[in-house]
Amino acid sequence: MKTEEYKKYLDLILEKQAQLPDGLQKHIQAVAKMAVAYAKEVGYDEEAANLAGMSHDLLRSATAEETLEYAFSTGFVITDLMKHVPMLAHGPAAAGWLMKNIPQIGVDVILAVRDHTFPADNAPMLTKILAVADTLEPSRQIPEREEVRLMDIPFEQRFVEVQRLKKLPRKDKKKNI
Repeated sequence: MKTEEYKKYLDLILEKQAQLPDGLQKHIQAVAKMAVAYAKEVGYDEEAANLAGMSHDLLRSATAEETLEYAFSTGFVITDLMKHVPMLAHGPAAAGWLMKNIPQIGVDVILAVRDHTFPADNAPMLTKILAVADTLEPSRQIPEREEVRLMDIPFEQRFVEVQRLKKLPRKDKKKNI
């Protein structure tokens, strides 16, 4: 991607991001930084990783109505669980925001943002990068995740560990959701 395009896309994302709570902005920026580091590790496009990181949670604090509106606008499959707990559709919603506001950003960025919460085991590399960065971002202070973040292992193994962690029940989550 050309430098001018990258800066234009990033400016639009930062404009949207500025409307978010400070803590969420800090999380997003930390995830983007980690995504760039992982992209560098695996030889992936660092600008695409930064754009995905900077936009992955743009709709994380949106209302249920706005989240579902953007998520449904994508034409992607929205699960019954996402319909019941709209916050879980924040990835597809952020992808919908990108599709509406920066449609030329690239399908790899859109799909990574869409799938970062529930990545497939065979996800594309940028989706893996974003999912790992988001899951292991240190401010979450989840000991099991911190342990994986600090492991000296290749990126692909780190993704496997993240997938394992995502399938474990969390003690701080309600069991009825």
